[in-house]
Amino acid sequence: LHGTIDCVANLQRRHPSCVKNFDDIESITTEHGKAAFEHSGWIALPDKSLTTTSARMSVQYAAAAQLVDGQVLMAQFSVDKLYRPLLRELMAKIVPTHNTELDSVEGQGLNWRTNMTVKFRGGKELRESVKAPRGIEPTVSNEDIVNKWRRLVDGVLNLEKQEKIEECVLGLDKLADVRELSRLLAGKVKSII
Repeated sequence: LHGTIDCVANLQRRHPSCVKNFDDIESITTEHGKAAFEHSGWIALPDKSLTTTSARMSVQYAAAAQLVDGQVLMAQFSVDKLYRPLLRELMAKIVPTHNTELDSVEGQGLNWRTNMTVKFRGGKELRESVKAPRGIEPTVSNEDIVNKWRRLVDGVLNLEKQEKIEECVLGLDKLADVRELSRLLAGKVKSII
C-alpha cells in the first residue's frame, strides 16, 4: 500500500492538473512483487461493501483515497469515507498486478518496488515508480516522524495533550520517570473511525 500511495503522491506533486481531473483517467495499473500483491492486490467487487479492515488492505482503496483526499491516514478509513461514490468509481479503474520480475532479484530490494501507469483519455500516460516506500527508501528523518505524528493525531487528541506527548517523547533521554509518558498516553481519545 505504501508504495502505491507514494506513487500517487509523487504524480500529484509533479502533474497536479492531470491527476485532479478524475473523469479523464481511464485506468491505473499498479505492479507489485508477490508479497505486496498477495497482501493488498485483491480486486474489490463494486457491489460489495468495504470494511475499515478490507480498505486498509486494498491497493485500490489506498490509491483512490490518495487521489481524492491527498493523504491516507486514519480518517480515510472511517465508515463515512468508505462509501463515497467517487472513491468507488476510481477504485473500478485501478488494477493491481503481480510483476514476477519484482520477486526475482535477491538483495537489490526490488520486492519493495511499486510501478504505476496512469492512462488518460486521449492516449496520454503517466508512469511512476518507487524503489521502496518512504521510510524504507528514503529513510525518514526525525522531522518526518514528528510531522506524521501530528497528522495522525490531528482530530484525535486535543492540541495541549498532543504537544505534551510530543515534548515528552522528543526529550525521552532527559525524562526522569517514564511513567510521565505513560500517564500522558492513558485516557480517552476522540474516535474518527
